[in-house]
Amino acid sequence: MIIKGKLMWHRDKISKWSKKYETTLTQLSPEDVAKLEATGGDVKSEEGSVGRDGLPNKEGYGRYIVCKSKNGLPPAMDAKQHPIPPTLSLGNGTYVKASVNPYDWNYEGRKGISFGCNKIQVLELVEYAGGTDEFGDEDGTDITELGFSNDTEFNGSDTGGTFNIDDIDEEAVA
Repeated sequence: MIIKGKLMWHRDKISKWSKKYETTLTQLSPEDVAKLEATGGDVKSEEGSVGRDGLPNKEGYGRYIVCKSKNGLPPAMDAKQHPIPPTLSLGNGTYVKASVNPYDWNYEGRKGISFGCNKIQVLELVEYAGGTDEFGDEDGTDITELGFSNDTEFNGSDTGGTFNIDDIDEEAVA
């Protein structure tokens, strides 16, 4: 079945919660919601959706589905059906046409119908550019002046490794 919506969380990593690749299709039209609900599948709503912190977390999603796969992300093509290379990341808000299919699941005594995504056609691309660097250089400590190298890139989730006071170049500090 073909539906249209905006992508959110189209990630190339396995979700730590579902242990699958996930693609969320948001802002679904009433017609697409009716087609999806006719399968018995779970079409979610942003209303009443809260995160682990208790705050609303699906604002702007409208009606949406989360497509899951054990076999990687669905292949993507542009509006003219040219394959999109894996080096081009689809960002949140990318408007797509998607081929989805319902499937039955049974896990730890719970049952339901969810959706898989077979293929995505990008109609309006919002390219994911990575995290934004919220920091600029400031006056203060510069670890390179203490004899440490600055050859690793900080991605916001690194701890920076282990700090060992014995690694400080005493002459650089003096």
